[in-house]
Amino acid sequence: MRIHPVFHVSILEPYQISPLRGERPSPSPPIEIDDHEEFEVKHVLNSRISRGRLEYLIHWKGYDISDCTWELTKNLQRAPIKVREFHKRNPMKLRPENVTAPRGTRYLRGR
Repeated sequence: MRIHPVFHVSILEPYQISPLRGERPSPSPPIEIDDHEEFEVKHVLNSRISRGRLEYLIHWKGYDISDCTWELTKNLQRAPIKVREFHKRNPMKLRPENVTAPRGTRYLRGR
């Protein structure tokens, strides 16, 4: 009897961390800067355009990869080195100079 190693995608399930193997380590606490909490960027993983604005996929220090979030460029002003490292490793990925204004955007001129 031969076994055919093919199966339908519908039987796949997401990986679950076994509680018997230990719990996830607690994430790093946020840093207090100017009376508000900030989190440290571990890595920038990707970039995209969403609603005409550049966003970066951020892996936060002390957090699991599943906790990554998409952040606007303006939210990464304290992590310019991480953004620069990302673009150095990924020169073809979207960067601020590749972003144009969304269609229908109007600019006001001074008189």
